[in-house]
Amino acid sequence: MSKTVKTTEQKKSDKAAYDKARRANKKAGRNSTGHKILTTSDKLADRAAIIAERAELKKVDPKATAGTHGRAENKAVVTKTPKPAKELTTHQPTVASVARQMVIAGQTDEDIFIELERQFHVGAEKKYYPCWYRSQLVRKGVITKAFADEHRPAKKE
Repeated sequence: MSKTVKTTEQKKSDKAAYDKARRANKKAGRNSTGHKILTTSDKLADRAAIIAERAELKKVDPKATAGTHGRAENKAVVTKTPKPAKELTTHQPTVASVARQMVIAGQTDEDIFIELERQFHVGAEKKYYPCWYRSQLVRKGVITKAFADEHRPAKKE
């Protein structure tokens, strides 16, 4: 690999091109990288425009937000537009909801499992579901342990 060495004339022409571009940018109101140069008055005007735009988005009076400097006591109250009411939807029953309702109603494990098989096509490997949901309801305090013992199947000895 050979390194290209610029002659003095090439360096002068490159600097002249750079200076020409720099003067054109400066004349157009941009800095050397092409960004717009903002004077202090421009910066203040842009800041006021940004505050007004944010206030419009938040539906807040821009005069109320001026000079707050982040202090909570000086912040304006944001007024939100009310959302339209959601339509009432009926949720599909789940295995858990059906099992819990039937346990609370006092159904036996066999009755609950038959209903779960009918509605949700659960297999025989899920036969423990009624017992599990019953113990969960006891742990959460929805039903008492005495109520659960009354409706639990007798232990095999």
